[in-house]
Amino acid sequence: MNLEEIIKNTIIQKAGPIGFDEFMDLALYYPAQGYYSGGAQKFGEQGDFITAPETSDLFGFCLARQCMQVLDGNNSILEFGAGSGILATQILFELGRLNNLPEKYYILELSAELKQRQKETINKILPELLDRVVWLTTFPEHFSGVVIANEVLDAMPAKRLIKKQTSFVELGVDCKDNQLQWQIFDQPYIDDKALLPNEVEQGYTTEINLRAMAWIESLSDIVEQGLVLLIDYGMGRDEY
Repeated sequence: MNLEEIIKNTIIQKAGPIGFDEFMDLALYYPAQGYYSGGAQKFGEQGDFITAPETSDLFGFCLARQCMQVLDGNNSILEFGAGSGILATQILFELGRLNNLPEKYYILELSAELKQRQKETINKILPELLDRVVWLTTFPEHFSGVVIANEVLDAMPAKRLIKKQTSFVELGVDCKDNQLQWQIFDQPYIDDKALLPNEVEQGYTTEINLRAMAWIESLSDIVEQGLVLLIDYGMGRDEY
């Protein structure tokens, strides 16, 4: 089955719509077929989008200098979702030039295809530092140093809500006549962790990323000391 059929079957088996976060999870991360878990080129000029490290070394060099303020020779760097691996090479190169390399450079990567691409990138540019890089698939039990997550939070599956009458309701994805379509859930959406605006017009839509909140809580449990750099892009609060 292709990915679309897998999503449709998931909805049919549940006999109703699924939350947009579940749809997004399937679309992006279903093993071997999801957008990020599949083998298609995603980053750079040959891919679908370009991140800051892909356009210039300056972004990585600036982050390296920020890391240098924290690293003392006994600390490490932990990068989440390292993409092609180019940011890791930029940071390691600059820290090496400044004689301030981390003890280890950890990369937490769930995609086997991206892990292999990262290894190839680092081995091509900095083969002498490849043995300093360690790949993980789960959070370490304890960590001291610098945590970096560049454009990671917005890749986490999020719920989608719409304002109807006096409350927000969840927008889900259903399958009708073999077509995927939006479906509004019947009950008001209630979650104490969701900070939703009150005075908005009917039909106003927004997203809430509960997985990001849980991820940050998990991160706070393992980081004993250091710095966490979460980098992403979007509208300013007032504009949003």
